[in-house]
Amino acid sequence: DLQGDAGLRADVAPAAARYALLAGERALGLDTTKALTLLDRARALTAETDSTFALVLLRWGDAAHQAGMMREGAQAVEKAASNLKAQGDLARAGEALTLLASIQRRLGAPEALSTAQRAVALLRSTPGVELVAALAALAGLHYATGADEAAIQTAEEALGLADHLSLPTPGRALGFRGSARCAMGDLGGLADMERALELLIAAGRGTDAGVLQSNLALERAQLEGPVATLANLEKAYAFAEARGLTETTWFAAAASINNLVMVGRFDEAIDQADVLLPLLRASGERLQVCHVLKAQTAALAERGVDASSKADEALQIAHDAHDPILLMYAAWGAARARVGVGNLDAAHDLLDEIAAAPIHHDSRYAEVVPVLMRSALALEDLDFVDRLSEGVPDTLPGQQHALITVSAIQAEAAGDHAKAARLYADAATGWERFTNVLEQAHALVGQGRCLALMGDGRADQSLRAGRALFDRMGATPRVDECDRLIAGASGAAL
Repeated sequence: DLQGDAGLRADVAPAAARYALLAGERALGLDTTKALTLLDRARALTAETDSTFALVLLRWGDAAHQAGMMREGAQAVEKAASNLKAQGDLARAGEALTLLASIQRRLGAPEALSTAQRAVALLRSTPGVELVAALAALAGLHYATGADEAAIQTAEEALGLADHLSLPTPGRALGFRGSARCAMGDLGGLADMERALELLIAAGRGTDAGVLQSNLALERAQLEGPVATLANLEKAYAFAEARGLTETTWFAAAASINNLVMVGRFDEAIDQADVLLPLLRASGERLQVCHVLKAQTAALAERGVDASSKADEALQIAHDAHDPILLMYAAWGAARARVGVGNLDAAHDLLDEIAAAPIHHDSRYAEVVPVLMRSALALEDLDFVDRLSEGVPDTLPGQQHALITVSAIQAEAAGDHAKAARLYADAATGWERFTNVLEQAHALVGQGRCLALMGDGRADQSLRAGRALFDRMGATPRVDECDRLIAGASGAAL
């Protein structure tokens, strides 16, 4: 106890602070609760006038953001970056800016990319491990926002610099290169990501490893479908939870909610969203708020519930972040919500924005394009039907199923119901194998609708199959639509 003797405190505190700092640094990424406790102690024992206080503040901010204290972490790291630069410690100032950029990304701040670029610029005069890390972080931000070629180029610069300086292979840079390669349809990126995960775990980089596990699950999603993705995200969640990485568990949890919607488990998705959203809001974490809201919006809109306020909030976060990939995801819920309540002008404007975005090449776009196409069909806008599908590759299974759905919608819009029915049947079969129950149900109803318009008696079977799936989801408007179509088909048969 140092409180009772000021002289003893003055003598012992610096050594105790150094010990707490070193021990806290070692615990980062491995045991966040322990790291934060130790760094709390180091911060309390270090005077703000001490030259080491800026480093203590940097490490404390890192632990705080890992624990889910996003705003507090950002404030501490930003102050540390300023103090370190003033002290002439450019290497650690650049390190602080690199961390700040990652936290700003989670806060939905539009300056995240420019902060990462500032870190790289600051460190170029003293190339070392800090510059390698800054380049890796910049690559990650490029990937996250759909600038996949820039992500690969920046990650390769980091890898080349590490090799030139005889530094260990940077797992984070390798992981983001792999993620961007996968997003462009290059499955060799999976090997990059898997190797990167091994490197990060071996190096004790728990936070980066946890994020990469979730990214790996999501990049594999276009190969394996949502049921396998849920299992992979559960593993990523468990990895992060065991290390007290609260913020990283939120990433996995938010992604899981989205996949629950895809497999038609709406009740679970809505309930989990209701639990997670207050935690995210309290921390200031806006990135995952957007993802959770768009999934919740999608489920509620399928059930005929007005989710306009949730849709608008998700879109606002994406617009504030100046992030086209985040906007694309927000539109996955918002487009159907706006069409569902008859807000057709707003739906039109949203589809126009997505149609013009330079993201159609990205594998993640395949996840949302069928919903956007159905919204365009509801608007009876054939221009959108074509523009939204331009530039979508057919490399991965998820993309292939999405493009078959797109072709079916295009054929239906053109009045070729026989062709549309065949394509919808193919899409339903593909989505069933892919375990995307929501898209399977829509494809079955699309098939039945086109067959009914042709007076084909097979419409009843497709419509009843789609109805059964929608009924399990509690999607009452879809069930009602099926009932009307079934009744109409039966009347036509008579």
